[in-house]
Amino acid sequence: MTLNKTRSLSIVVLVSLSLLASCSSSNSSEAIATTASPETSTSSTSTTELATTTTSTTIAVPVSNCAGTEESLAEFVGEPLGFFVCDTEWASFMTKEYAQTCENCESITIARWVNGTWKEIGNFNQYSSLSPGEVSSKISKESLCAIWSTNRSSEFAAKTGCTPDI
Repeated sequence: MTLNKTRSLSIVVLVSLSLLASCSSSNSSEAIATTASPETSTSSTSTTELATTTTSTTIAVPVSNCAGTEESLAEFVGEPLGFFVCDTEWASFMTKEYAQTCENCESITIARWVNGTWKEIGNFNQYSSLSPGEVSSKISKESLCAIWSTNRSSEFAAKTGCTPDI
């Protein structure tokens, strides 16, 4: 074989291998995306962004962390809920009827799971930050950060000590 033919053949082989490698890595990421959990599939594939997503999920605690359930709170209140966020024994909620009929809904109720049932603690203005002392001396700062989104807003996070929502 001549030198030019060998060089041309080498270039064709390298290009083919590069294309093959890019195809197989593309298929691998598709396989990962389809087999990943819903939480993972909504996050970015970048390691840095995934770490950021993991950090934010520690703030917004999943409902499965609740002592009581949304259904038991709706039963306690006597009507369906339109909004529900829970952390350990604490929850913030709004009834479905109120959420559908109010404009700029200001009032959100906080409840606590005590001795196997929900107990209403009070109604609070959702546009204001809250401190544990304003709600109950028994609520932790972490639970209040989890159930009260205003405390995580960029406007109040420095004051409340909550990690701001991204």
